[in-house]
Amino acid sequence: MTTLAHNLASLPPGLLTIPDTLNEQKLDPTQDPGSGFLLTGDNQWSVASTITTPILKASLPAYCPRDEQGAQTVLHAHFELDSWLSARAYGAGRPSSVGGGPPGVDHDAIAELLSKPEQTQAAWARDRIKVITGTPCA
Repeated sequence: MTTLAHNLASLPPGLLTIPDTLNEQKLDPTQDPGSGFLLTGDNQWSVASTITTPILKASLPAYCPRDEQGAQTVLHAHFELDSWLSARAYGAGRPSSVGGGPPGVDHDAIAELLSKPEQTQAAWARDRIKVITGTPCA
């Protein structure tokens, strides 16, 4: 968990909003399911891939595209951003033992992006954020 926290703390300033408190969801069953993370056994990927939800929720506008094309555009950009943030928190690409994932995301490209300089990753993430925030809302 220390590595994951360090990896999130090392995100470029102002890129995303990290909530002040992130709790394991099972510790407080009354909390909003999207406000914490899941710890499944000793699986750090489960934490990394679920801790992104409250971060993106705090960082991005509510989902509200006005048409199907906008919905697909926003979802694809969101899925890519979520996948990158999960891998960034984890400290490496998605483990080979983990299958599935958001549709349309090239996990090999996400893993390669992690090897790029900080400025390249930040520009890529800002581009996804711009797509999400620039899609007309209903």
